[in-house]
Amino acid sequence: MMPSFLLPYFSNQDANSFVLLQDSLNHSGKQLLFALANHVLDRVDEIHVIISEVEPDEVKKFFEPEAFSKVVVHDYWTNPLGWNVSEDDTLRVNSDEDLFSGVWSTPRASSSSKIAVVVDVISSFLPYQTDSVISTSIWSLLHATKGIPEIQSVCVLGLIHADLHTEKTLNALRHLANIQIRLLPIRPTSSASDEAGGNFEITVNKKSGKVKRQKESYTVNDRSIVCSVLQVGQQALTPFEEVQPDPTANLTFNLTLKDSERKAKENVVLPYTSRQDKSSDGGQSQIFYEPDEADDFDEEDPDDDLDI
Repeated sequence: MMPSFLLPYFSNQDANSFVLLQDSLNHSGKQLLFALANHVLDRVDEIHVIISEVEPDEVKKFFEPEAFSKVVVHDYWTNPLGWNVSEDDTLRVNSDEDLFSGVWSTPRASSSSKIAVVVDVISSFLPYQTDSVISTSIWSLLHATKGIPEIQSVCVLGLIHADLHTEKTLNALRHLANIQIRLLPIRPTSSASDEAGGNFEITVNKKSGKVKRQKESYTVNDRSIVCSVLQVGQQALTPFEEVQPDPTANLTFNLTLKDSERKAKENVVLPYTSRQDKSSDGGQSQIFYEPDEADDFDEEDPDDDLDI
């Protein structure tokens, strides 16, 4: 059964989609990527797998044997930088040509109307290509239906190691993605198992301009995905709220006052301030001056000796 977040993009046969998986060193997304590819394989006529981190012989184990005839492998792993002269005809991650143009130059057995493209890891191309080249290559795949009449729809599944790249690079790809899957950190386990699993956060960009976010837990066992929703939230397409830093946090002393301390502070009479009872003099203010003994006070006119 296909995960619920992918269903809206495959119920419409004419819909193109880009699903971006973001993993990290703590939580690998390779098993989830190829498990999604197996679910997509049932709904497309042909699937192209672009490998740069997975060995060509290892690709077969991610697909059902009877369905592997629909899989076309594009090998960027064998000779990625062209160091092996005897492998001149292999694909290179530092090529100046359109990186994924080989998807359309590969002979097809039929007039494939629905195509899927799986990029095992986009991070392998980024040290040798600019963000714009990668984004343009993926954009070209998504818009191939306009230039190739026999192609009815294109689905792109791509994985990127998010902890290796800047936010600028990630945002360039997020802008193209209809669905973003961010794998959440997991606790390492000592027991070895072929079953992958954990939690991830899904961001689905709708045509209406809204964004749907939800968190799910998943397990991958024998190429199948089992998902369960952890929490569901939906909001309009607005920028994320920035949390302002608190300058009073993590201090060794307290800069804030309790309610009782604030009231006591307001009731304190400041020094050199005298209270006047306005009821005794009708609200009139008076000034009383009592000279000190040291004052040199002369009641005579100080200007009496002047001839004015």
